[in-house]
Amino acid sequence: MGSILIRVALIGCGAIAAGYDAKTNAREVDGALTHLGALLNIGGFQVVLCVDPDESKTRRVKENFPEAVEVRSVHDLNVEIPKLDLAVISSPTELHEEHVDFCLKNGVSGIFCEKPFTSNYEISSRLLKLANRNKVQVGVNYFRLWDQGLLALKKEIADGVYGRLTSANGWFVKGISHNGPHMIVLLADFFGEVQATPNQMNSRGDFSVRLLSEPQANVSLKELDKVDYNFFELELFFENAIVRLEDGGRRIRRRFASSHTVYTGFAYPEDIQSENLDPFRALPAAWQNWRDVFEKGAFLVRDGTWCVEQEKVAFELDKTFSSFKE
Repeated sequence: MGSILIRVALIGCGAIAAGYDAKTNAREVDGALTHLGALLNIGGFQVVLCVDPDESKTRRVKENFPEAVEVRSVHDLNVEIPKLDLAVISSPTELHEEHVDFCLKNGVSGIFCEKPFTSNYEISSRLLKLANRNKVQVGVNYFRLWDQGLLALKKEIADGVYGRLTSANGWFVKGISHNGPHMIVLLADFFGEVQATPNQMNSRGDFSVRLLSEPQANVSLKELDKVDYNFFELELFFENAIVRLEDGGRRIRRRFASSHTVYTGFAYPEDIQSENLDPFRALPAAWQNWRDVFEKGAFLVRDGTWCVEQEKVAFELDKTFSSFKE
């Protein structure tokens, strides 16, 4: 539960804020897919403000926090604004700048924003400078950063379990500036700084990036624009194994190279291991991280500045891609 009560604003009460857990009792489920479910799961948070133009969405929040102030827009707050510690911004991206500005002007200590922070690197940088000046902690919800299974994989990579990276392929939908940052964030978290290589892309949505820690690795990212379902997968080719993140990162498939029993002298990646991750644990871990920030002076696993630098890579690629289509 924690020793202090942290007062929260939910600005935008849609799917990631409260909707994905709508069919479950957020107070009883072990884990959560939403901010509301996660803060209830961890405990010690009080939602005091919920903002959304759709009354049915704020109603989900009010069912758990009936005393919360409910408005359709931040501009409707003509009454005294509740004292806020932490604000979740899960509104549409085009409103993020306005909502971050609102939070910074109203004395929050922390902002947890959905990705991307904004759709413009210069705007994001301005807001982060203002947040730093006001000593406001900023995080961006790249939820895989808190996934325990992926954190374990990160350690295995760092410990050299698979050898050096030789190449990587990533596939995603919904655009390089929308879901692409998720891919860039994963690569940067696993391997360090990622650089855009816009001269190695084409009009079909094939992108290349460079990993400074693994300059020999050929890293290709592919935007899929002809599929009718969600898709996000990353395949990492190492010296000793192939590691693939499947089903949006909810499953890890490891294929270790071993000598073939028939084709002597050849190694095949046929020693296959599959691990299913728990998608209900990442957001609660993020909210526990926020509780530790407030109670213990801890740091976020990755702060807003780091996240925005990864978004910058995606925006650079998107800018070049757009020029191909003009």
